Amino acid sequence: PAARIVARAPRPLLLSPEAMLCRALAVTAFAAGSALSAAEDLNAAKNPIRKVVTMLQAMQKKVEKEGEKEKELYEKFQCW
Repeated sequence: PAARIVARAPRPLLLSPEAMLCRALAVTAFAAGSALSAAEDLNAAKNPIRKVVTMLQAMQKKVEKEGEKEKELYEKFQCW
């Protein structure tokens, strides 16, 4: 007599409703965060206006720092 092999489906992992909700929220939050950061990177790279605005903001910070340094030097040498 030949032995019969019976294939069984794997038993599903039984989780509590709270555990399933926690996993679902974690996966959703991770996916949303990844999608937002990827979308921001793509928009910054593809959008030339955003690139110019970012460059102007960096330039503004640099000019403000230089202005503060020049003001300090002016006040330092003004008394001479």
